Order: sequence, then C-alpha cells, then structure tokens
Amino acid sequence: MSQPQNKSPLRFEIGDIWIDPAGLDITNQAYAFTNIDADVRIYLGDQLFFDETLCIVEFANALRNWFAAMSSQQQNFRFESADDEEPNILSFETLGDSVKINSAWQKFTTSEPLAKVQVLSELERFVPDAILRCQSDLGVNVDRWIKSTT
Repeated sequence: MSQPQNKSPLRFEIGDIWIDPAGLDITNQAYAFTNIDADVRIYLGDQLFFDETLCIVEFANALRNWFAAMSSQQQNFRFESADDEEPNILSFETLGDSVKINSAWQKFTTSEPLAKVQVLSELERFVPDAILRCQSDLGVNVDRWIKSTT
C-alpha cells in the first residue's frame, strides 16, 4: 500500500442507496438502522481511501452522536455496525487539532493527520446528505431516528 499526498480536502460521497430486502416497509428505527444500505466512498485528496456498503442510517446516527460528544470534550470515533462483524469499519482518532482516519477496509495506509475542523465540516455535511438521500431516493424520513444520545 502506498502513501499518497493529501493535497485536497477529505470528501465523503454517497453512491447507490437501497432498502435490503427490497420492498421492506421501514416503520421503525431498528429497520432503518439495519436495512437501509448505501455505498459510501471516502477520498483523501484525489485518492479513494474507502469504498464500502454501510448501514447508512446507523452510520449517520453514530456520527451525530460523536459531534455532540465532541462539543463538550475531545473524543475518538469508532464505527462498528450491528449488521457487520468487522471490529473497525471506520475510526477517527483525535490528536489535538487534527484527526487520523483508519479503517479495516482502507485502500491505502496514511499516517498524515487531517485538520479536525476539516473533518468535522465534511461530516456535518454528510449527515444531512444521508438523511436527504433516504427521503428523496427511498421516500423514508429517517431524521426522527438520527438523534444525539449525549
């Protein structure tokens, strides 16, 4: 694995989004967390760092909880899905004013930390985008289920 230069900002993208199994009526938080999947890509600079299918509502909820915790104290983020046995789907280690990103499924290894403000800004854009995509693509309003627990 090579270590590319991080010349441009961190970027999260949502590709295809779907309900699995198709036709399932998403009527509660448990169904939303485990049955709405999306292809999520993360770019560091112009390099594809991560390209996997995630339970998008569960992921967005975990991010929103991390934001709330970060407002009162510095805290690391580690996403582990109830729908997957992988112990480190995605993590952010906070190091003062910077953040290091890691994943069991990363495409390359990077030791260069990112600016914390840049990471939080991109993730704060990503969560509403995930909510909007669930509504526009699937007709499911998940905003009521993506809440901070802190």
